[in-house]
Amino acid sequence: MTVWNQANRYQIPRILFVNKLDRPGADFDNAVIKVRKRLKGNGVPVILSIPVFYPITAGLKPTLADHGLCGTIDLISMTYVRYEEETVICTSLTPEHQYFYHLACKHRSLMLDTLADLDDDILSSLPDPEPQQLHLAIRRLTLSNQITPILAGGALKNIGVQPLLDAVNLYLPSPEDRPSITNAPLDPSGKLVALAFKLQHNTRREPMTFLRIYSGTMKNRCTAHNVTQNLPEKHVTLFRISGDVLEPLKELQAGDIGIAMNTRSTRTGDTLTSSNKHNVHLPGITIPDAAFYASFTPTTSDAGRMLPEVLAKLELEDPSFRSMTDSETGQIVVHGMGELHFEIIRSRLKDWGVDTKLGSVRIAYREAGEGNQKKRFNWDKQILGQSSKASCSLDVYFSPQPIQTSTSPRRSIVPEAMHTVLSNGNLIHIQKSDLPASGLASEYIESIVKGINISLSRGPILHYVTSGVEIYVEDIAVGPENNPGAYQACLLHGLNEICKTHVNLLMEPFMMVHVSCQAKDVGPVTSDIVIRRGEVMDVEFEEETEDAEIQCVMPLASIGDWTPTLRSISGGRASFKLEPFEYRAITGEEKDRVFIESRGYA
Repeated sequence: MTVWNQANRYQIPRILFVNKLDRPGADFDNAVIKVRKRLKGNGVPVILSIPVFYPITAGLKPTLADHGLCGTIDLISMTYVRYEEETVICTSLTPEHQYFYHLACKHRSLMLDTLADLDDDILSSLPDPEPQQLHLAIRRLTLSNQITPILAGGALKNIGVQPLLDAVNLYLPSPEDRPSITNAPLDPSGKLVALAFKLQHNTRREPMTFLRIYSGTMKNRCTAHNVTQNLPEKHVTLFRISGDVLEPLKELQAGDIGIAMNTRSTRTGDTLTSSNKHNVHLPGITIPDAAFYASFTPTTSDAGRMLPEVLAKLELEDPSFRSMTDSETGQIVVHGMGELHFEIIRSRLKDWGVDTKLGSVRIAYREAGEGNQKKRFNWDKQILGQSSKASCSLDVYFSPQPIQTSTSPRRSIVPEAMHTVLSNGNLIHIQKSDLPASGLASEYIESIVKGINISLSRGPILHYVTSGVEIYVEDIAVGPENNPGAYQACLLHGLNEICKTHVNLLMEPFMMVHVSCQAKDVGPVTSDIVIRRGEVMDVEFEEETEDAEIQCVMPLASIGDWTPTLRSISGGRASFKLEPFEYRAITGEEKDRVFIESRGYA
């Protein structure tokens, strides 16, 4: 569902392939019913092919015995496509095929009715439009997100795979069919705009950056500018990958996908352009907040020496994962999406020759506060015999929920006058006019943001991340005795002082959960949801399939061990999916339990 919702967000045309129909008990019709009910937001599902579970013989009706998936029927050409080992045999359906012909005619009639309702060309060509007319109409409607074509098959035996590939070629858009996200045409002669959508290390532990070129041309051994990090990438070498073989390239043009090497500062989601004067930001990758944390303990001294370096490389590959060293215990604590995620990271560490033990997986609670405080802070220390000074005003606003966007500041500000950073559910505004006009401005900004992030990474209650904080850094003094390092220390200690006064809430992550089960199991399932501190929001019943879907809100702490219980209640037929919903303050006995569990890392 996460991928489907993301495709809805960006209005991406798509095709549905009902797979694994060669398995016992596979039900194509039931799958289509669930598609119509659950996968919303992308037009009307239209069936283009149906599965055949019995050998088709002219003049004979099928026996009751299920022979397994034999092939598919193409409803556009009315052709039976049979698969025998590596041979594909196509047979035109005629009335002599009786049962299968009438079944195909029924589905074809439904397909034509749907297309005719949406496309005038098909309506005028009824009752028997040409296949080419149908292909063109399906493509038009798919590109406009009015329909979602559905095809059937079983990929394990290569059944229905070739028609699926043909459908991708016939109906899905090329880059020229999609609106440009750079406001520039897909032109190799235009200005370079590229997105780093993935980063991976090769066998020599060198970073390989996967690029998609949206505009312009990237030459081999060129110098590109990383707009996101505001850093240059020099002598970028280009390759095309085929399996594990890298083929050197002279250039990548608009629409191409390739690999860039020697990209030292680029991360997943960064935008690359030809120069720092071409300030274009492509939409990056939205990374959800880490929901769990655990400790990684090296098993040998060599592993302990290598662990921080390897974890830093893995953080480049996986933006949803991050690590830190606890200043009190000295343990390396990792934050991620759950136990399976940590086991994958642990396996990747082993590939790098670093063996570790995984500690207990805990919920990543948050700390938050209420109210507002404005105060000026001064920092004056002697470091190595030199005076290190910093002075600035902090205007800090606290709210219980993490901040998700920078478009609704608490105060009325002029966007051009403030440098704004959204980080870990907090919003930072730095007054630009107070910063030096030279290249030192970026160093001051980096130090200020770093000091704030370090302060908010350990809350005053149980050392969880503090979120929901909006900070205005103003009246920044810049002179001969001021330096970026002093501002990092000034912001760190100043914000710690304010947080001790205002941060008083321990926040628990709650999830929006969608449970699919049989209608007869709704009662026991909803009872168990309430026992686990959940709230049932809605229940929908599907009369055709006797299924039900329960929409509820549950604390993440109650979901970790829920799968075995849910299967036991439903006889193994229920399943659920979840997504982040909100944070809520913990009170009473639950707060006492969290205090006990959070004392130290297991």
